[in-house]
Amino acid sequence: MKYFTRSSLRLLVAAMAVGSCLTVHGQDASLGLVFPSQTSVYSNELSLRVDDAVLGEHDGGTDNRAKAFVVSAWVMFDAKVSSGQLNYTNIPLFGIAAENAFGVTTNADVCLNNGGFVVKHNASQAGTPTVSYPVGSTSNVAQSGQWVHLAMCVDDNEGVLRLYINGKEAQELSYDVSTPVLRSGEDLVFHLTNAYSYSSIPTTYDDLKVTNRALTDKEMAEMTFAYSKDLVPDYIAAYYSFDETSGTTGVYPNLGYAGDYPAQVLEGMPGYSGMEFSGTLSSTDLSCEGHENSYWAPTVEEFAVTVEVEGDGGVVLTDGGGFVVESGSMVEAGTQLNVAAYPGKYYELSGITVNDEPLGGTSFVVDEETLVKVMFTRQTATVAVDEASFDGGSVELVDAATDAPFEAEGDGNEFQVPMGTEVKVLATPDGGWRLDGIGVETGDGLTALDLDDPVFTVETDGMTVVATFVQQHKVTFDTDGDGGSLVVSAGDVQLASGDVVDDGTRLTVEVVPDDGFVLEYLRVNGDDADVVDGRYEFTVEDDVVIEAKFGANGLDAVAAMGLHYDGTGQCLVAGSECAMSVFALDGSQVASGNGSRLDVGALDGGIYVARVVAADGTVVTIKFQKR
Repeated sequence: MKYFTRSSLRLLVAAMAVGSCLTVHGQDASLGLVFPSQTSVYSNELSLRVDDAVLGEHDGGTDNRAKAFVVSAWVMFDAKVSSGQLNYTNIPLFGIAAENAFGVTTNADVCLNNGGFVVKHNASQAGTPTVSYPVGSTSNVAQSGQWVHLAMCVDDNEGVLRLYINGKEAQELSYDVSTPVLRSGEDLVFHLTNAYSYSSIPTTYDDLKVTNRALTDKEMAEMTFAYSKDLVPDYIAAYYSFDETSGTTGVYPNLGYAGDYPAQVLEGMPGYSGMEFSGTLSSTDLSCEGHENSYWAPTVEEFAVTVEVEGDGGVVLTDGGGFVVESGSMVEAGTQLNVAAYPGKYYELSGITVNDEPLGGTSFVVDEETLVKVMFTRQTATVAVDEASFDGGSVELVDAATDAPFEAEGDGNEFQVPMGTEVKVLATPDGGWRLDGIGVETGDGLTALDLDDPVFTVETDGMTVVATFVQQHKVTFDTDGDGGSLVVSAGDVQLASGDVVDDGTRLTVEVVPDDGFVLEYLRVNGDDADVVDGRYEFTVEDDVVIEAKFGANGLDAVAAMGLHYDGTGQCLVAGSECAMSVFALDGSQVASGNGSRLDVGALDGGIYVARVVAADGTVVTIKFQKR
């Protein structure tokens, strides 16, 4: 058997008329696929095969059976059918089966039942048929001479059959997914019948459809539409229509499948007869609303959907087709809308309500005037001040825009700050201290702030402010009398007396005697300093006082005092009263006395050093040799 294209369908149907199996009548009247009454053991039946691959494989399955789809048709019983015939029990009208089950058993049917309609599921395991019927059926629906739209939605993933009458759900049948609607088989067979055994009813069918997935309630309502060739939805896998005005057979394949159309008309099984395409009723006999026209649509109620946003963020509403629904739009009742919320920078989604009820998910169905509120809340972050930052000063964090201080939490060093806030650091040193630096520490390290404008933006949680204070010490220096000066430096910076330096600063003191003077002593905080090559270095750990004293040059002093050694008289001679001391070269004192002369005749011959202190405090030393 071949697949057919759009242009070849009518030729195929005409060819099948050979042998009186099917006949085509072109009349200027409303057309339908007519199944007349049949009294033989077999009912009338026509089958359409749809490639199972079009419908998709069952989830996780390997048997290539369809997983979810819809079969539907407009159905009308002959006006001459009595109410008693409409009360037959479970008379199949149309249904589905796997190809290898064709002629053996029907897996699911829409049935006429006691004046109403039901869905029926027959399943067979290990060759033993089991029949599952729903409890009860719809009522007051089946009427002679009136069109009714019947659709069966199959969802083999959930194990559910749903019956829709004129676009609205009327009944649901659950079944065990271990006995699927379609067992292992190659293709789906969509078959039409009007009875079984001897209980046939003259029935007309139109707009036969098969979808490639289960549909929403809104889409199920749209299955009652007649489609033009340019407006066939993507989910339609097979569509057969019989033109109500031109008397021709229309074929509307899924536009997504070019070339051969994946559906095929099968010839009747042996013994099947009496099937024909025939125009038997005029448009005035089609009493189901709208069906007298080639194209129709039921009246669908619409509601306004409004969106309100609190905080910084965006919201997009989309329908099942992915189309954006703007705030204030009118939306058809039963439409499911999806809500996508996009927080702005530094914000997070805090809640969505639909008509003041929290939305438990990301979608809702429109069934009344609807107000969607989406709330975005400013995120907060913890900003801490390092405890060491309070050693030598105080630190306060304020809003850079308002100067309002942030209130501390916990131990007093942590603050909850809205994300994106600019924070200014107010760091105040204690007396005797100075502010050395301010930085913000994150996981990426420490970032220094400008001390003239220490502002940063809170962009991550767990930021830590670090302020550094340094203690300072005063440096005072002077000389006792004239005779020289001191140069005090901290590195390359020369200090003036009274300047302050940081704790731990290394100072250098350079001794500069005037001409004719020498340093007598250098003292730091009262302690004598060891001057080497006219310099002394030390580290500042407290306030510093530096003192120095200079005396006259030794030769000048000696000349001024008239001090000399008299080798003939073997004595030291000075021009005035003074204190004299004589030392051997080993440092021991060997003679001393007061006055203008000191007798050293008792000393052995050799080199000696004399230290003489004048009455004015001048100190001079001379070296002499006693023979």
